[in-house]
Amino acid sequence: MIAARAISSMKPTLFAIACVIAGTFSPAAIHAEDHPVVPLWPDGAPGSAARKNEPEKVTASGANVSNIHQPTLMVYLPSRDKATGCAVIVAPGGGHRNLAIQHEGYNVAQWLADHGVAAFILKYRLARDDANPAGTPQPYTIERDALADAQRAIRIVRARASEWNVNPAAVGIIGFSAGGEVAALAAMRPQPGKPDAGDAIAARCATRFPGTDLPRPVGKDRAGERRAARVPGVRLR
Repeated sequence: MIAARAISSMKPTLFAIACVIAGTFSPAAIHAEDHPVVPLWPDGAPGSAARKNEPEKVTASGANVSNIHQPTLMVYLPSRDKATGCAVIVAPGGGHRNLAIQHEGYNVAQWLADHGVAAFILKYRLARDDANPAGTPQPYTIERDALADAQRAIRIVRARASEWNVNPAAVGIIGFSAGGEVAALAAMRPQPGKPDAGDAIAARCATRFPGTDLPRPVGKDRAGERRAARVPGVRLR
């Protein structure tokens, strides 16, 4: 599953292309060298601050990563002569056990940047982290922590849009497999800016995607239809 949600003013064809690019790369690995890494919360994510300096677990090939306690964005910017002003947050998959960071992260982000789209790889907290000791409870959940990371990522890209030469109304999110679930949750559970928040980014920037378009439930799922219809900006088709 790949989930994609575009913001108004972003051409639909952009996301149609973005959703299939994971299979379009040459076998040569695209490395993540020389790309800035931005912590979502510099002082540590809510509930994770005590573990923010814990090293991640990276496979020998560098293709997968787990033990994520300091969620981040890795920034891939297009050259100024190619920049379209659009931006995409990329959420790799991995069954919420790890992140397939090479194939569904670095490669995707580089392809987007090469085609004029600013890309931001989201390293989110994992609900079934394979680095968690066997028999001990997982510290994170999808709907609390992974979703919070995606929502924070949207706020950060919008808050720093001028720095990254991005139109804040043209920010989207895509995800692969488990990352698709995270992207879909972020699209369907928008949050407004929080003027009373002590955090300037949360105060200034909303996560809402205007005009999110969802398939209308079929059969007897009228309760699901009513729930979806209550989400601000969602349109059932």
